[in-house]
Amino acid sequence: MEINKLKTFVELASTLSFSKTAANLFINQSSVSKQIKSLERELNCELFIRSKRQVRMTEYAKILFPAAQKIIKLNDQALSDLRNCLQYRDDKIIIGVLPTFWNYSFFDQISNFKRQNPNLRIIIKEGEINYLTNLFQQGKLDFAFVRTTYGYKLRNLQLIMNLSVLV
Repeated sequence: MEINKLKTFVELASTLSFSKTAANLFINQSSVSKQIKSLERELNCELFIRSKRQVRMTEYAKILFPAAQKIIKLNDQALSDLRNCLQYRDDKIIIGVLPTFWNYSFFDQISNFKRQNPNLRIIIKEGEINYLTNLFQQGKLDFAFVRTTYGYKLRNLQLIMNLSVLV
């Protein structure tokens, strides 16, 4: 799941209005619709019941909503922690990641962060959980992103969240 889709989902779930969501996110209404439809396809379930004048959350959306809020909060916290780390490091941040993390859109966020901080060197060390945990405990990593699995059973949909941050 892409973080922007989750942010759009949370905003729509909060406003229950495609036009208000678009205005709040500074995007057009068709982008909101596309992101929600894409998320629904990815999750293989309908999140909102749409009518001409009303938008309602489905049971799936009601279950996804608190999890999506947590994911967004964790993403925002990780980026904030990275920014704060700049105050304590001269010119680099060392991040530990699992080999499979290259598949996640989180690295788009790292790339955006790097563009905003061009003088910062970001060093990424790849390894398994035990290796990364040991490096982190030895103070050789500023952050380590490892995987833990939380499963939420939604009738016929299994939602898995995979992200833990060591800071």
